[in-house]
Amino acid sequence: MTDVPDHAASVLSPKIVAHIPNPASTCSDFQSSVPAENRLIAVAGLFNTGTNLMMKLLNHNCVMPKRKTPFQVPWGKHNPVDFRGVHFAKSSKGQIPEHFLPVVIIKDVVTWVNSMCKNPYAAHWQHKYKCPQLVKEDLSPVEVEIKFQEDKWGHRNYENGLVEAWSTWNSDWARASFPYVMVRFEDILYNQEQTVKLACECAGGHLAEVFEYQDDPAKGHGGKEGAMDVLKKYGDETKRFQGWREADLDFLSRVVDQDLMNMFEYRLPPVIENR
Repeated sequence: MTDVPDHAASVLSPKIVAHIPNPASTCSDFQSSVPAENRLIAVAGLFNTGTNLMMKLLNHNCVMPKRKTPFQVPWGKHNPVDFRGVHFAKSSKGQIPEHFLPVVIIKDVVTWVNSMCKNPYAAHWQHKYKCPQLVKEDLSPVEVEIKFQEDKWGHRNYENGLVEAWSTWNSDWARASFPYVMVRFEDILYNQEQTVKLACECAGGHLAEVFEYQDDPAKGHGGKEGAMDVLKKYGDETKRFQGWREADLDFLSRVVDQDLMNMFEYRLPPVIENR
């Protein structure tokens, strides 16, 4: 779609990075276990990770044997992976989870925290701590509760705040044993066609003859930015760490799941890496 700007290149590697449980067999196992007419591909991801954008890209460009791209996975796209087979979104009752190849989206932890500060959705923390303040004056963490569902069983508490929420939600997915494809939000922005092709072909589909890039605002709630607006924003290095204190960056480096960062080739901010 476009060249990766210097800012994006400083955050992640220039090539597409995806995680598939078993690269040699995951896609073929899914296709052989689900009849072509029943195969579905759908998105999952934390809030503010581009799930609506990816859904639109798949819907317009991924040609499946018999079915269109649903809005989300049956258990709800923002819900943790352990909701699979236990909970069904209102619009997904009667659907069979095993018929879906989830396309799970992960986003750079720094920009994800920044997005959550702007649109927290179901995440709650004490308002006296100005986001992205991750630690209090005594350097103890600002705890976060995310109400994935209204009922109490659907609430998750994260003592180490947003960084723990990001690490736990994504690392639980990265350890899942059933077929899925996990892609980076940044690749959806800068490499739309290649990223959609990877996910679509894994599900047994193929790209449409003419690829339809997405630039319209992907959702009617939260932010109203289109893809090009986001591309420009991510190209502004000064906005990335706006409002971050040294104490917050230090906390990030100690709490974030380093294995997950390495798996998706995300890089910690230079101020941390050079210590």
